[in-house]
Amino acid sequence: MGGTAKIAHYTSKNLWKWKYKGFISLNSDHVIDPTLLKMPDGKWHMWYKDSSKGSITMTAESNDLQHWTAQTEPAIGGAPHEGAKAFFFKNWYWMITDEWHGQRVYRSKDGKSWEKQGLVLDVPGHRLEDTPTGAHADVQVIGNKAYIFYFTHPGRKVHFEGTLDADGAFSYSNKRTSIHVAELEFKDGTLVCDRDKPFDFYLPAY
Repeated sequence: MGGTAKIAHYTSKNLWKWKYKGFISLNSDHVIDPTLLKMPDGKWHMWYKDSSKGSITMTAESNDLQHWTAQTEPAIGGAPHEGAKAFFFKNWYWMITDEWHGQRVYRSKDGKSWEKQGLVLDVPGHRLEDTPTGAHADVQVIGNKAYIFYFTHPGRKVHFEGTLDADGAFSYSNKRTSIHVAELEFKDGTLVCDRDKPFDFYLPAY
């Protein structure tokens, strides 16, 4: 793998027809996985993976979603990760990142200083095809509920298992992917997830 990776900006009024607005300037040509929140001061904040800085989460802010000021210090540093997802729930800002052996939880009161929490989706589930670990999650907050969407490779015993064949491709069983959802629960000041626990699931029609 090589080349560059940039984040492109599109707009739409109906989620069907999209207009290309251009690439976002973020002081790096190796950025993917943006997640955005509008903060109380009216500014938009974006967090994203920067592979040129060791695959950590950087951040930028904007008044209009078009002109961005990239910060020089990481939002989430440390070990490599990707797929950051930011959201507000139970009076905290939360960040979920994919460490490839489960999803790491961070929390913040201001969306700037992040406290490292535990892992979720790091233990294989018992539902059909809900194994091994949960990967690259998204979160939807609906009222007082939060749902985490994630994928698994049910043909693997661990996330990175699998060897390439003579054509440089994974076998069908190794690359097959399943999408799952579970409920995130606020407990003892942090987020936990029992992926085997039954839950009521509702997404409104927007």
